[in-house]
Amino acid sequence: MSTTIQIDNTIKRIEYPFQEIENEIFIVDPKNRVLHQLNEVGAYIWEKLKQKGGGRKVSDIINSITDEYDIDKQTARYDVIQFLNTIMEKNLIKVIPDE
Repeated sequence: MSTTIQIDNTIKRIEYPFQEIENEIFIVDPKNRVLHQLNEVGAYIWEKLKQKGGGRKVSDIINSITDEYDIDKQTARYDVIQFLNTIMEKNLIKVIPDE
């Protein structure tokens, strides 16, 4: 059974090698030999997931997106959760269990 990301989840990115080029991020999955490309907003979210230790709450990422970009909260919530589910399916992030 696959996990679907929820607004109250804490997310942590898997530390693959990556490079930022012109507001996009290219992530290398060396195990599967795949290159993933994130657009400007995806790159912004990827950077927000960079945190020492425990990860980042989905709700915090949504708030950051609405502060940074001209987007309403409902649209941001939908888009962020969709994006996070997509990159989780590609094994770029994981949900940190609540303690």
